[in-house]
Amino acid sequence: MRALTLLLLTLLAGLFSLASQATELPLATPHKAKLCQLCHGKKGIAVLPIYPSLAGQPASVLADKLLAYTDGRDPDALMTAFAKTLSVTEREDIAAYYAQFPRPVPNPDKRAKVPDNRANKPPNKLAPHAKL
Repeated sequence: MRALTLLLLTLLAGLFSLASQATELPLATPHKAKLCQLCHGKKGIAVLPIYPSLAGQPASVLADKLLAYTDGRDPDALMTAFAKTLSVTEREDIAAYYAQFPRPVPNPDKRAKVPDNRANKPPNKLAPHAKL
């Protein structure tokens, strides 16, 4: 009976171990990625449309892009200055961090809309020029 109890406890411990691996938590934010978040967002969704979203990009692509900023293949004043402060490990950690998030799905309802005020306005009637 004691052997059976021990066997069941061992099996349960193994199952809990597998379950915890299946629901692994996302990678922690690398220290230097906190600076990235100012433009690219905490989960890789850009805060403004002028910045690219990094979420869901392959880690290899992101790491190579950071290397391209570092070695001058892709010149950008701000990104080059930042990328040159990163070690190889930091570049890989930042790339893995942003790659873990799902790629954003474009939402056509959230695109910037330019109001068309012409439909509800009467035509602009200027006063005729006075004859001189």
